Amino acid sequence: MDLSGTAVITYAGVNDTAGGFTWTYNDGTKLVRGGANLAIGDTRSQFDGLSRNERVRYDTPKFAGFSVAGSVTNGEAYELSGWYAGEFKGFGKLAAALGYVDTRDRETTRYKQLGGSVSWLNTPTGLNVTLSLGQRDPKVGSKAKNGYVKVGWKFAEIHAVSAEFGQTKDLDLNGDKSSNWGAGYVVTPWQGVELYAGLRSYSFEQSAGPNPKNVKQVMAGTRIKF
Repeated sequence: MDLSGTAVITYAGVNDTAGGFTWTYNDGTKLVRGGANLAIGDTRSQFDGLSRNERVRYDTPKFAGFSVAGSVTNGEAYELSGWYAGEFKGFGKLAAALGYVDTRDRETTRYKQLGGSVSWLNTPTGLNVTLSLGQRDPKVGSKAKNGYVKVGWKFAEIHAVSAEFGQTKDLDLNGDKSSNWGAGYVVTPWQGVELYAGLRSYSFEQSAGPNPKNVKQVMAGTRIKF
């Protein structure tokens, strides 16, 4: 859940912008594990659901802003989630969601996962805060954890800016720590048209051995909705 107005360029799913970039040492050599280059996406996750799959899913109607959803997909994996969205006079908008995943036979190593997010927008001032937390508990290996926070401001009806920080621990190996900070700006000059720019810096502290150099990323573009 993200009410910041900058989710098109910066949000909890940091792998969508840099997941394929590989970690590299200062001398230009790649960080290799298990015979393959280690990428940012191997060390970061927001621990969301199982994404797009063939599934059977049911969503309840909304009751006072609350709803529940459940699905079964390939490998008998299942997902459960609860959702809330509401607006309060003098307080602003609030949106939250909580999800649970059990991969069962879908993945090579079965894991259970719990993740959630909450976002608050103070409509009179445009101030907003977004928080995402998650944890993955594999059948083999250590638990991995993720946290993400973003503070933003929406102003003059069409502008939105935000700053973020996120970190995933113990995802590829126990003792790993993969982090990022970033900032984003979005302007919506017309309905359905967004112009955006953002920057992010990624760092990785591995459990053993020297750490690779930071990855810096600058992004700009537009999204047009029809």
